[in-house]
Amino acid sequence: MGWIKTLSDTYDACQNLIGSVDPSSFIYDNKGNKVRELRPLTPLYHCVKKCEYLLTVDTKGNFVDARILERNEAQYCIVPCTDDNESRTNSAEKMPFPLHEDICFITYKNMEKKPKGNSDHEPEERPFEGFPNVYMAQMYDWIHSDAFRAASPEVQECIPPVYEYLKKGTLIDDLAKAIPEFADGVVNKPKETLKNSVKFAVKGMKNDGPEDLSENKYAWEAWICYATSPVRLDDYQRRVGQAEAAANGVEYEEQKEKKMVVHRGVCYATGAEDVPLYTKGPKSIVRQGDNAKLLPVQYGTADAPATGKYTFLSEYFRSSEQAMTVSNEAVQKSTIMLRWLCDHQGWAPVLSGGNQVLVVWDKLNPASISPATLMTTDIVKPLGTQEKAANYEPNNMVQKMIWRECNGYEVDGISELSKDIVVMMLENTSTGRCAISYYNEISADDFLQGAISWHNCAGWGIADYDTVDMMLRAPSVRDMLLAILGDGYWNSKSTVAIVPRFFEALVKCVNSIQSPVPMHCVNMAFLNLKRSMSFMANVGGNYEQARRNHRRALIATCGMIRRNLNLVGGEHMSAIIDFECTDRDYLYGRALAYFDNIEEWAQNAAAKTRGGGSSRPTNAWKLMTAYYAQPEATCMRLMKFINPYVTRLWEYPSLHKKMDDLNGIIANIGGRGGNNPLGPKGMLGYSAQQEYFRLQRISMAHKAEGDSDVDDEGNFEI
Repeated sequence: MGWIKTLSDTYDACQNLIGSVDPSSFIYDNKGNKVRELRPLTPLYHCVKKCEYLLTVDTKGNFVDARILERNEAQYCIVPCTDDNESRTNSAEKMPFPLHEDICFITYKNMEKKPKGNSDHEPEERPFEGFPNVYMAQMYDWIHSDAFRAASPEVQECIPPVYEYLKKGTLIDDLAKAIPEFADGVVNKPKETLKNSVKFAVKGMKNDGPEDLSENKYAWEAWICYATSPVRLDDYQRRVGQAEAAANGVEYEEQKEKKMVVHRGVCYATGAEDVPLYTKGPKSIVRQGDNAKLLPVQYGTADAPATGKYTFLSEYFRSSEQAMTVSNEAVQKSTIMLRWLCDHQGWAPVLSGGNQVLVVWDKLNPASISPATLMTTDIVKPLGTQEKAANYEPNNMVQKMIWRECNGYEVDGISELSKDIVVMMLENTSTGRCAISYYNEISADDFLQGAISWHNCAGWGIADYDTVDMMLRAPSVRDMLLAILGDGYWNSKSTVAIVPRFFEALVKCVNSIQSPVPMHCVNMAFLNLKRSMSFMANVGGNYEQARRNHRRALIATCGMIRRNLNLVGGEHMSAIIDFECTDRDYLYGRALAYFDNIEEWAQNAAAKTRGGGSSRPTNAWKLMTAYYAQPEATCMRLMKFINPYVTRLWEYPSLHKKMDDLNGIIANIGGRGGNNPLGPKGMLGYSAQQEYFRLQRISMAHKAEGDSDVDDEGNFEI
């Protein structure tokens, strides 16, 4: 229940965000038009719904105008809702939305329907039985409730004009007169057209809110004051028969004893007593339109007691209340806040499937932290001067604090965070169920220290062109998943089922000070990297792209290996090349990089002579699997393979030094271990040597551009 209280507190701290649309919530099409994709933070007892039309009336209930909504206007409209209609399925006609609704649920006219069982009969127009009256009875009960009458004058003027207009029964005719497309749709495609939704605006109101009631805070308050009243009509399915008597606003005061009495009790999340309890679990949390519910339990009511048909019931629990009770307000706040967090800062590990999402937020300032703090590699640590480091300071507040700590600067800004940072992972386990697979609530200081520990212990040195320096960069969760599951996992449906397990394990590791990377993750990444040719298969044989993808996975894997060696092995492995390391596996990895570099050098030299590039894999690249399995034998093969290239490039003095270094490495190995397979340290040696070669090429490029920081030999001292 702690997560409900945390989300409720976060919602209370975000009142200024309710109804607002951040510019980042839009994406732009090729024509520059805004297309809203993210759900706004809604008021209590409201949700988002797509509406196609906007109909405007005056304060007397007279028709003014109607128009088709643009795409960015129609996508996510804030509409009042009940527990029933937000999760409605087949019985939608019996539980309409209170205000903005599908046209067929408002009007008395029906789309054409064929009689059941005989397709030869001509379509006939028949009125829907009951539910248009249910909608009107609902609105009547709303505007005549004691709670609505006790509201402010600004609130009371919002809804009655719409009700007075709808009593006239001219909705379809008015829409057809104002919108030719609608008139054509009613004639040719009535079923699809009448299922579109309409929202309302009131022109001439005295309140300072917009005419559009979906954006008017007083209209929101109008529904909230009714939804939170002690006695309210909550289950319209039970009043279908009474709805006939209440058609067109016929009063039914004598039927008030039939109304639902809100079930009340103790909220286990907030500790509040004698509060209305929620009756149905909200859905559409991870993404808009899904049916997965985080709280699926339903409670009994005054006129419909609990039946005992609940999965948690046993000899210990004979009613739902004995197991758990949560207030409706707490569920509303937590659900609305969680939807907003999932949309605006959620990070999903798989695009196809999308059943899992990670959210990270500060309780008092949720926008200050995002999963990007854990998921991306924006936080880097230059290993050169602080003048170079200052150019890489990130803009995100939390990332900036982590970056400054990693680079030895004074850390400030922690006071701007609350005491608690929350890391939550949600997963749709089935069509109708959503589960919290990971939840961690930690202090801001522990959160920062965990992130700093990850970036320092798992950081790996990479050559950076802009600074002509080595950058210490920790692997992101995304890159680790790519290394573990292969480059094609991101859009692969075959990996959707196994991604959540790896994703959860990696997030726990990143979010901890002393947790090593699980060995099954490291072993799978190590196995994939050895199979270098498989990277070419994933990109259709494109060698350059395969090399880039392999380097990306290699850097991530080296970061994981280094963290485990530093935390578990206590070896304190260097993040950059260690020329003094005499480990057999490490030396063999360095030798493999030499074989690869010399042959690639020869290919590029030949390509320049011929004019054009070369995309042929090197022998070292092709034989990487065999090299790690039988290093001694494969090393001898590669030495023979590079002899022609050495002869071709012997005119370059720098080649002499490379061959001397390679022979020195092989001599240092001295046949230790024979053909025993190489371990993970072989990857560290290979990557460190490759990054060193890359930095030499970068320094040469800067020398050619006239950079004075590069020495005359074209080498760069690390």
